[in-house]
Amino acid sequence: MKPSKMFSLFVITLLVLLWLDSSIFAQKIVAVIPVGSFPEGVAVNRLTNRIYVANEVGQENPNTVSVIDGARNRVIDEIVTGLNFQIGLILLC
Repeated sequence: MKPSKMFSLFVITLLVLLWLDSSIFAQKIVAVIPVGSFPEGVAVNRLTNRIYVANEVGQENPNTVSVIDGARNRVIDEIVTGLNFQIGLILLC
């Protein structure tokens, strides 16, 4: 493809993106769910609709993982890991 055609395509794409309403690209908050202090990481299991949040300091115990039910937007369990300074989660499905 010639540079002039590539530039034209780029300009057209840029104009279309600028013309589109920014709300198409926006995300919105649907719920605020309290978890432990200093959440360090999050993992989502799309099959079970569960969200797992690693907390440096939990609601009652330090070093926990909050389990959130994505359908009801609430914490359904808090798992004590016993690990110090956890920094994230890996979800294997």
